[in-house]
Amino acid sequence: MLIELKPLQSYPYDATRPQDINDADQTVGFSYVQQGGFSSPRFGPWSQATFWDANGTPMPLVDGPNYSSALRINNSGKVLYYVGEGPMGDGPKNFFVGPVGAAVALELLIPSLGGHVGAVDLNDNDWILGWRETVDGPAQNFLYDLSTGNLIVLPALGNQYVRLVGVDNAGRVLGYAYGQESANPVDGRPLELFWLPFGGSYWNFTGMLTYGLLPQFSKSGLVLASISHVNPSYAPYSNQVASYMDLNAAHPVVKSLPRLYPTHTNLYASYAYDANAAGVIVGHDDLFNGPATSFKEATGQVKDLSSYFGQGWKTYSATAINNGGSIVGTGGIHIYTPQYQPRGWVINPDRDTRFDDLSKRFSESVRVLIGILGGGGGYVLPVGGPPRPIGPEGWISALSPERRDAVIGMLIGALSGTLSDEHAIREMRGIERQLLQKAIDALRR
Repeated sequence: MLIELKPLQSYPYDATRPQDINDADQTVGFSYVQQGGFSSPRFGPWSQATFWDANGTPMPLVDGPNYSSALRINNSGKVLYYVGEGPMGDGPKNFFVGPVGAAVALELLIPSLGGHVGAVDLNDNDWILGWRETVDGPAQNFLYDLSTGNLIVLPALGNQYVRLVGVDNAGRVLGYAYGQESANPVDGRPLELFWLPFGGSYWNFTGMLTYGLLPQFSKSGLVLASISHVNPSYAPYSNQVASYMDLNAAHPVVKSLPRLYPTHTNLYASYAYDANAAGVIVGHDDLFNGPATSFKEATGQVKDLSSYFGQGWKTYSATAINNGGSIVGTGGIHIYTPQYQPRGWVINPDRDTRFDDLSKRFSESVRVLIGILGGGGGYVLPVGGPPRPIGPEGWISALSPERRDAVIGMLIGALSGTLSDEHAIREMRGIERQLLQKAIDALRR
């Protein structure tokens, strides 16, 4: 089921961008003005932090003249968001955390060192990962427990300032620092990833360097990054390959995700942004601006999520996934028309019942088309044989499973030719192929 994340209001906001989703299918991010917002008669923010319930209904997290955005929502319903001091996205940011409608300023919870107090992540155990500045700039990174008020100052890493990435539900912290300049001028300076076991010291991820794209850290403990590899066809350039490392493994190693279109090797990048406890990773393949993808470690298969969207939609990227399998991401509606709007969405492939529903409906259609009444039994006249009694479910119930699949598959294929919706035709023909192949494989055994 596709849920479209609507903007806060039809004017001036006409676009949405979700950032995170919790296990209750509640989403946070921001509504924003796609274009022309700065000349709008309404003197308001260019973007506004937004909360969407499980049905996609929006609610503002803050209202006022300044821009804002929500970064995280955890399973207890607490939200981390910020409000910029400048109306156009400029100036420092003020951070807030807490339940929807009852959030408090982070600086009221954590003692200041003379400068701003900010945060990048909030896990499901109510730990906030953030920093507090002196008047001269960044000074300390910290973990703060919303439940107890416990503040842990993270150790420094020599002379390097570690930029924070995230904290997982085990309390482990991921950060990065810039390394030495690469010999490849296209790469520039790599990001050296570091992690902090809860209560421990910093460790370097040996061999896991990423160029250009900032790494991500899932609440389930997967480090996600796009790693630079020399392009085999264009040596001066690099390909960015989505990769991950599971910190829960006995011996964590870096693994690359397969690409959706492996034949396209030239200047082709893939990205990973989030993962759930079941090992499903979401992101996108950067081939002509998308599409959004998912990857299941258990099967080793990468999947194009575009099949869950109707005509007029284009998926750009999947940004987050919860433990129930719901995926949130960005895309566009009314694509290639003057009414185009960037729009956030939520889908759940594991709960998608369209194929089951289609099979049931077409099974019923088979019975109707061949004149079998749904409510009673009777007889069927097989070719070259005597009449056979049938039960209330019709003659199709008397067939073996593989022959039943073949009949339903052929009917689906025949009916697909009567439709004009290309998306529906592709789906039906895909089901036809699956059922016929299943029947053939069973009959060969």
